Amino acid sequence: MNNNLSDNLDFFKKNILENKNFNFVKIGDGEMLSMRFQKGRNIDLHPYSKSLGENTRKSFLFLMENKNSYIGDWFFSNPPINQMGRDNLKFFNSFIKDKKINFIRPFEVLMLGWGSEKTSDVLEFYRVIKNTKRNKIYVGPQRISKIKDVLSIDFFIEVPLINAYSKIEEIYNKIIPCLTKDSIIMYSVGLMSPVLINKVIAAETGTTNLDIGSGFDCLFYKQTRGNKQATKQFAESYFKKI
Repeated sequence: MNNNLSDNLDFFKKNILENKNFNFVKIGDGEMLSMRFQKGRNIDLHPYSKSLGENTRKSFLFLMENKNSYIGDWFFSNPPINQMGRDNLKFFNSFIKDKKINFIRPFEVLMLGWGSEKTSDVLEFYRVIKNTKRNKIYVGPQRISKIKDVLSIDFFIEVPLINAYSKIEEIYNKIIPCLTKDSIIMYSVGLMSPVLINKVIAAETGTTNLDIGSGFDCLFYKQTRGNKQATKQFAESYFKKI
């Protein structure tokens, strides 16, 4: 893959149109702090824990070795600016060692903002999602539940806004009855994204799994990732065209 937003979204679109399954997972600063077994919470108040850290490590190792999985490159978009960032980069480089990873750049490829609002690339990608006849599942908090109408989602599975990991088995058990071969599953589930995606892939390999994260916060709630993310007003105008 290259570093071009448009090219990478075109690649994703082509895979969906041709029913080629793939996975996109983001490993950001919070996931790295979790894997480093740090104490505390991330920006969304999801708490770190030993269990979450261990399972994130295992899931990330599996996803790195899965040829159909693509990892959002956090450090391409967010080079270290403080000691925490430098420590995360040191850990990350040690963790991946010489593994060959399918990196996707920018990290925010499925999110509106960071320059993508100047093009129709994100809109066109989600238009392909909306128009596909494949079974579509969205797993996320209640505040973005209206995404079901925007993207013609077949099943919306609600998760707790904070510490969704504490309910991971319950959430997984709600996904399984909705799951079919060639399903597209989208996730806004906080720190547990790699872990839950790994579990779903193990249950049904013939799926596409997309880690959207806070990508739709700006449409249904507000900016949650700083002023580089699109504003609510802009997001509402942008996605009207879908």
